[in-house]
Amino acid sequence: MKKIQLARDLPGRVLCSLIVLLLSFLLKRYYSSAGSQDLFWILAPTARLVELFSGLSFVNEPGLGWFNQLHEVVFAPSCGGVNFLIIMFCMSSFQIIFSGLRGCGLLLMAVFAGLASYGVTLFVNAVRIWLSILLYRADIYSGWLTPDAVHRLAGVTLYYVFLCFYYQLVSYILNRQAVKLQSSENGGSKSGRILLLFIPLFWYLLFSLGVPFLNRAYQQQPDLFIEHCLTVGSTSVLLSAIIVIVVAGYRCVTGLFRKMLAGSSRRFLGREEEHGKT
Repeated sequence: MKKIQLARDLPGRVLCSLIVLLLSFLLKRYYSSAGSQDLFWILAPTARLVELFSGLSFVNEPGLGWFNQLHEVVFAPSCGGVNFLIIMFCMSSFQIIFSGLRGCGLLLMAVFAGLASYGVTLFVNAVRIWLSILLYRADIYSGWLTPDAVHRLAGVTLYYVFLCFYYQLVSYILNRQAVKLQSSENGGSKSGRILLLFIPLFWYLLFSLGVPFLNRAYQQQPDLFIEHCLTVGSTSVLLSAIIVIVVAGYRCVTGLFRKMLAGSSRRFLGREEEHGKT
């Protein structure tokens, strides 16, 4: 029934998908040429959260970004996390569009996707900047382990882990909504659900590697682009594999536990029936 409903609504859902992609493209284009004052809507609240986490104070320097003179820390428009916001918005919007929701439910969840993506981006980006401040102070660098390499690796790890958590959160909310609506065919096979865990990887690599490649970012600084691709690609794929193994192992163990519990219950009920007959 759910598949038939999705097929009937397919033209409208495709149109919604195109609108989401258009909004993402416009935001990406705006961000590519925006200055610190243009991004005040995301840099200012991020700065306040960083101040809360780190205890440092930042001032807004027009044309530069948010600056702490004592520790010589600055985060410019490139640190705004807008790319991460776009990834989260696209991923969650597509989850909602093709979830089976209709009408007001679809509209409310779409609004939720935008607001939640913005809020999570502020939090994650503030944590990333705070972590970068701590890592730059750490005495752990030598050889290939440079501050820039650690900064990039920590950023990719943090962004991708939270992206996966956010995907699971939206999936959980949509599943609960489907149960309320008594939606049939909810879930699919276990192997299918495991493969769905790679959806965050698709969106992350699409915007972190695919879009820059299409924009020919490799022509400006080829070595830096290759290093970026290797770091982003290897880290996100490795994290995906770890998450899939952990989730599959957890489901396997819980499945075995349920079977053992069900078997014990049947044996107990069988003995109770025998005692009742005697």
